[in-house]
Formats: sequence, C-alpha cells, structure tokens
Amino acid sequence: MLLPFFQGCAALRESPFSEPQGQARLIAATVDKLVKAGILKKPDQPDFKADGHFYTVYYVASLARVEQRLRLTCFAQAPDAILLYNAVPVSIWGVFTPKYRSHIVNSLHSLHGGDHAAVVHRRNTLQRLVSESYAGRKPDWQTGFLIHALGDSYAHVHGPFESSVAYGEAVGHGFSWFSDPDNIYQGENYKKYNAYALALFDALARGDSQEGRAQLTIFTQALADAVQHQQPHPGSLTPILSTQATGTADLSACKDMHGEITTSAAKAFLSELTAALKSPTAR
Repeated sequence: MLLPFFQGCAALRESPFSEPQGQARLIAATVDKLVKAGILKKPDQPDFKADGHFYTVYYVASLARVEQRLRLTCFAQAPDAILLYNAVPVSIWGVFTPKYRSHIVNSLHSLHGGDHAAVVHRRNTLQRLVSESYAGRKPDWQTGFLIHALGDSYAHVHGPFESSVAYGEAVGHGFSWFSDPDNIYQGENYKKYNAYALALFDALARGDSQEGRAQLTIFTQALADAVQHQQPHPGSLTPILSTQATGTADLSACKDMHGEITTSAAKAFLSELTAALKSPTAR
C-alpha cells in the first residue's frame, strides 16, 4: 500500500539520484506526513545497528584516541538514520532507480550476496578504505559512511562465522525470520561483532595503540564469555559501551551534522565506493 509513496523518494530536494525528479517536493512532504502520523515508521535501531553503528564506533574511536570521534560516530549512523540512505526504504522504491539502489543496498550496506571469499574481500577492502580516509583527512561523513559499510560487512552475513556468505541485494535479510543478523547476542553473531570492533580499531588507531587494543580485547572476550556461557546480559550493549567510552556519545548531536551531507557529493562518493568494492568472487 505504501509503495506509491516511496516511488521517487530518491528525488527528495536537489537529489540527483533519480531521473526524472518529477513531483519530488510532493513526495517528500507526503513521506514526512506519513512519518509524523505514525503510518510510516522511521528505520529502527536494534542491537547491531544502534550498538554497532553508533555506540561501538564511539567506544572504539575513543580507545583509538580519535579526536573527532563524535562526528565519525554520527556519520557512521547516518545511513540508517536518513531515509535517503537507509537500505529498507531504498530497496523498495529503488527498483525504479536500480543504479542508486545498488549503491545503497550493495555498497553502503554490504548486502552483496557474495560467497565467503567475497565477504573477506569486502571486509579487507573496507577496512583499508576506512584507514585511508581517516588518515587522509577526507570529509568525516565519507569516513563515517565507510565505517557503516564495514560494520554491515560483518553483520549482514549468514552461516558459520568461518564460512559465512553475504545476504543478497534483492531482499537482504528480510526473510531471515528465525535469525536476526543485527542481534549481537543471537547465535554466533558475537563473533562477527567482535571481529568488526577489532577491525575498526585497527583502521583508526595511530601511533602507540597497544593500550587501547588491549582494553578492546578484554571487552570482546568478556562478550564472548557472556554468550558462550549463557551469562545474564542487558539485551543491549548500549549501557555497557556508554560507561566504557571516554566522553558522551549524544545521538541528539547528530542531526545538524547530518545536514552537512549533500546529495550531489554523496552520489559521487557512492559511485566511487561501488567501483572500489568490485570483486571477481561477488555474485
């Protein structure tokens, strides 16, 4: 029923992603009204999303002594917070703009459908890209987007950790009714989460990082022990991460930062990212 309202959402205000733009303002206003009325829900932030794309980024960046850690955290969370970059709505109306849909679903959210070799390639490539973007002082939103893609390259897979394959671009993990890849405490998802946290730290750490990595190793081992031995846990890592990090990770501070992302710059960046992620083993 809501499909007509999603059609053309890529054309929201100055967006170069869809052609023709047509009734962009009307569609934007309609979507806003649906959200405010509670008919259309903004993307939620369960477990791996909120913990992985916000609080974990802030915690790991804190251990890596990243000065602009709140900015990188806000921009890493942006692809789930901003409808224009969120995989769920884009996967629906994006069928009318397949190139943009692929940029968002496949590249930004790592739903590439590759085998395990492609999964490893995607993770290694994104870790390198995060490191290069941060070291090269690229715009923080670009580094944040790369961090998001890195997190999803670990989260959006299924099967045993040692041989996992990626969810596909067509439907993502929408049909995974009995297995939630975004739930850190479910099954062996903690292995993916721990590997992601360590990979992110290695991408951001500069200079003497032994102390920070040691602390992160203790944290990830404690999480593994809690799951393996079925110890009581809070159901979310948020309260734990919030107390471990240096400073305050404030979600409300992100709104103004998100406004720095322009659609024209995002289009160019996502196109470059797609080219950088191409793998001969991806399906």
